[in-house]
Amino acid sequence: AKGIRLELKIAKSLRDAKLDPTAKKMPRSGAFMGFESDIHTTLPLMIECKNQQTWSPLEYYNQAKEHAGHKTPIVVMARNNLEPFAFLTWNDFLEILGWAVKGGWTGDMPFSKRKQVGK
Repeated sequence: AKGIRLELKIAKSLRDAKLDPTAKKMPRSGAFMGFESDIHTTLPLMIECKNQQTWSPLEYYNQAKEHAGHKTPIVVMARNNLEPFAFLTWNDFLEILGWAVKGGWTGDMPFSKRKQVGK
């Protein structure tokens, strides 16, 4: 149940931030061939969600990377009383930042730190 809540929260945060109005939790946590991502999004991301008290980020990342194809694998990790964290490679982070800057990113965007997921 915790995992489902996180998946719903992450999909909603993508919609609320106006990054993808169609983002949604995948049925059965992405258990369908070709749709292994926990979140269905039009963004070029493969999002794996984990809501557990103990974390194994490299294990989760390798799982996401295995199914990512041409998408950027990102692991969203949460646990009780903590806001979610995103785990990705530094090079993927730099690429995302590069696209954001190229697109005109500023601190006043609707997805700025002022609107944190889970708060």
